[in-house]
Amino acid sequence: MGEKMKMSVVLKYLQAFSWRWMWLTIAAYVGQNALGIGQNLWLSTWTAETAQVSDFTEWKQSRNYKLSIYGLLGFIQGLLVCCGAYVLTRGSLSASRAMHGQLLDNVLHLPLQHFVTNPVGRIISRFTKVSRSGLCEEGLDLLHARHSWFLPTPSDPLQGMAESQSHI
Repeated sequence: MGEKMKMSVVLKYLQAFSWRWMWLTIAAYVGQNALGIGQNLWLSTWTAETAQVSDFTEWKQSRNYKLSIYGLLGFIQGLLVCCGAYVLTRGSLSASRAMHGQLLDNVLHLPLQHFVTNPVGRIISRFTKVSRSGLCEEGLDLLHARHSWFLPTPSDPLQGMAESQSHI
């Protein structure tokens, strides 16, 4: 079973995520779900009206119109799914960058005695430590392998920052 992360660490990450990215993410996912509900309502209205149509030509004209609206709702919903994923990714990278900067600042301001008593490998591992739990493992392995020093995974700076502050 994976390690449990402290709530204080999660709250620090959410603070670093910033309100702008938080609201954009919420707006994208609320819009996506609203359009999904709109599609379902449109479809149920369409089927109710189809039962009342008696002429095939009238049904055909109505079908093309209703199908184009249904397709448009689906297309916009797909765009919002992509926007939501993009905003969530950008927000996560922004938060990771901010947390990494704070961690680096904390390490650079440590007293010299800290570097004498702690091995350099332990200090460096705080920057590159990867949490090996949940669904993040597969997706973050590639990111970590390519950019472990420049773009840490979202959990890296959190854990390292919490640990480095406990030594100060």
